[in-house]
Amino acid sequence: MSLSHCLSLSHCMSSLGRKLSPSSMSSPLLFVALVLAGCGGENAPPITDDNNARLRGFLEEPIAEEHRPIDASQQIVVFVHGYAGVIDLSVSTLGSLIQIGEDIEFSGNWCSDGITPYTPDEDDDGILKWLTDDGYQVWLAHYTSNTEFTDSLEINSACIGRQISDIAQYDVDGKVTLISSSLGGVVSRYYLEGAAEDSEEYPYQNDVDRFFTLGSPHKGMPIGLFVDLGLLDCDANDALCDIGVTDLREFNSSRDRAEDVVYNFIGGNASMDNIKGGALAIASILNPLGDNDGLVFTSSALGREASFSDYEISGIYGRFETDETHAPNIGINAYQSPRIDSEGNLTELSTAYSGCIQPQLAGEFEYCSNQ
Repeated sequence: MSLSHCLSLSHCMSSLGRKLSPSSMSSPLLFVALVLAGCGGENAPPITDDNNARLRGFLEEPIAEEHRPIDASQQIVVFVHGYAGVIDLSVSTLGSLIQIGEDIEFSGNWCSDGITPYTPDEDDDGILKWLTDDGYQVWLAHYTSNTEFTDSLEINSACIGRQISDIAQYDVDGKVTLISSSLGGVVSRYYLEGAAEDSEEYPYQNDVDRFFTLGSPHKGMPIGLFVDLGLLDCDANDALCDIGVTDLREFNSSRDRAEDVVYNFIGGNASMDNIKGGALAIASILNPLGDNDGLVFTSSALGREASFSDYEISGIYGRFETDETHAPNIGINAYQSPRIDSEGNLTELSTAYSGCIQPQLAGEFEYCSNQ
């Protein structure tokens, strides 16, 4: 599977395309029926004692010496990956992906990986390299998510909370900028908005000043669609089954936004012409219901009201819509990677970065908003 900083069910997409008939692929009725029938993941299994024991063991570990900031004078940016996400994608890999459409195999990430510094290779290009070039010190947080097992949102939020605090203590203001991709955005909100307090594991430490999310399903996804088709096992993927429409409606209505944190939700409204490969199976179902980035509804990523979701997430002032796709394996012109010209050449920064993240971090405006 190929994945850059994102929640991606692309390993399911090819199977989905095979299992759905042509008629069901073109009809939104199947999709709506699954959602309205309670396919929101609200019946996900509870957090297990084994999970809690594993988390407590990690939180009690000392901070490794190699996890010290290399230059405390630089502003610290912490990047949180998505579902089973690889952290970076090189130009050469991205070029092969675009031109050939090949998938890249990887094993995912674990909470025990801790937080690590990003050091670019000479052929890197993408959001992490852009941040480094702009003078920020970039650190990579890891939570447990791979193609075999993904911990619950609550467990993973406590995991990244500890890692963020590990690094924030070295910032001059004791706060970091947090940039989270897809599932990572929801995991991050669980930390920021105090959901980890429910387990008394690791509550929010007031250590974030700015928060950006890229294509995160803040209002949920129709997870039941994948479960009913046999493409998703909730016993092994707690967090994915925690992001159903019903679950996140309850979360959004019961949690307040973190005080003194500038929230910026970035969501894509991608053209079908830019969606590639197995992602077309998902996009063909999503498109009749609303704009999307090839995997997540634009309205869900932006936390705004839509025809099929009758509420808006309150307290969010930065909502920035682009024409970009969820990730390079979903299609061209993704949030995290260079844009591509008509001849297939990698050219400029993504709109998500150049239009929102870069100027906001530079102090050009308080919120990213084109809504």
